[in-house]
Amino acid sequence: MYDYSELFIVLKMPAETKKILVAEDDGSMRMIVTKRLAAHNFQLVEAEDGQKTFDLWQKELPDLVLIDIMMPEMNGFQVIEKIRALSKPELDKSKVIVLTNLWSQENIDRAKELGIDGYIVKAYMTTEEIAKKVEEVLAEK
Repeated sequence: MYDYSELFIVLKMPAETKKILVAEDDGSMRMIVTKRLAAHNFQLVEAEDGQKTFDLWQKELPDLVLIDIMMPEMNGFQVIEKIRALSKPELDKSKVIVLTNLWSQENIDRAKELGIDGYIVKAYMTTEEIAKKVEEVLAEK
């Protein structure tokens, strides 16, 4: 018979895995970004067009949506506008980072109007910097 009274096992529970919806029509870019985010232990969902992004956002309730602006079916801004128009608190909890090569002040201003949590120009960021930005935004209250 064993005496378990002196046996203490401390389990460090992993932090809650955050779910990220990566909405990017360029398959290569989507793969590169998702591989980097997977290395940071995020749960990932992928969409290659605006309509699929809209549908998955409602179904998956991601913690963060990393969304391109220029996509088929609906552009990223249209997706965000449609989600916001639903006025569902569970959808509004998702943080949003725009990941695009469009860097005009007009697009940045439109993103701000939509309450975006971050704006990344792909050409100026490495995938590691993108992952760090995702972590920063998710850490914000």
